[in-house]
Amino acid sequence: MYIGDISEMMDNLGCITDGNNIVPITAAMGYAVQNDNSTKDINEIIREADSRMYEKKRSMKHRKA
Repeated sequence: MYIGDISEMMDNLGCITDGNNIVPITAAMGYAVQNDNSTKDINEIIREADSRMYEKKRSMKHRKA
């Protein structure tokens, strides 16, 4: 539920201008979840979310090229 809301908000960030240049505003996020049967510790969960964020950032850069 919340991931979809955040994703929609990020899709609508838009851009800013200084009057001469238009600069798009972008954001990338990564997420990880832990279920009741998981043996992951908090550091593993954070690394997983961080990795997904950087994957998203790379895909956003390739999309613009």
